[in-house]
Amino acid sequence: MKILVFNDYCVVGNMALKANISVLSQNGHEVFGLPTKIFSSNMSYKDYISFAMPNFSEIAKKIFEIKKVDAIYIGFIDNEETFRIIKDILQKFKGKVILDTILGDNGVKYSGTTTEQITFYKELLKFADVVTPNLTEAMLLTNYNKNFSEIEREDVEKIAKNLLEMGVKRIIIKSFEKIIYLIPYIFLKIQ
Repeated sequence: MKILVFNDYCVVGNMALKANISVLSQNGHEVFGLPTKIFSSNMSYKDYISFAMPNFSEIAKKIFEIKKVDAIYIGFIDNEETFRIIKDILQKFKGKVILDTILGDNGVKYSGTTTEQITFYKELLKFADVVTPNLTEAMLLTNYNKNFSEIEREDVEKIAKNLLEMGVKRIIIKSFEKIIYLIPYIFLKIQ
């Protein structure tokens, strides 16, 4: 499978686009990685720097001219222009779409996460064949208002149902300690 990955590139650390390319390639896929943003390190480092990928639209267009793309994997998006370009691509794209929202973890939004980013991801949900938020991100996407430490299986089921109502076809909610019990429920509900 030929997979186009839109995600951030962190120079320091083996995460984001580096990890996507490595894992997908090792599983036999041909991967085209297009950074949505370049970071010196992830946002947990003090005084990180970042900048938007220059010529993002032209590079994306060229990839589609050079290769047939079977699937698109979307990770980090934090600016309007990149969001619009990706959304335009998705409106015409006929392959599979995987959306991995990057918003927060352990009940806390990442320091750089904005309301605008949450809105971007909400708009992209309807294009996704699969969305893979962690529990914090799923709560942010659905505006689920409950203390993170008090979340139970029933809450996760409600959050998953809310995501389905937002247009998602399949959901994998990560980082819920009792997730092993929830997976069969989610897959039964979405098939």
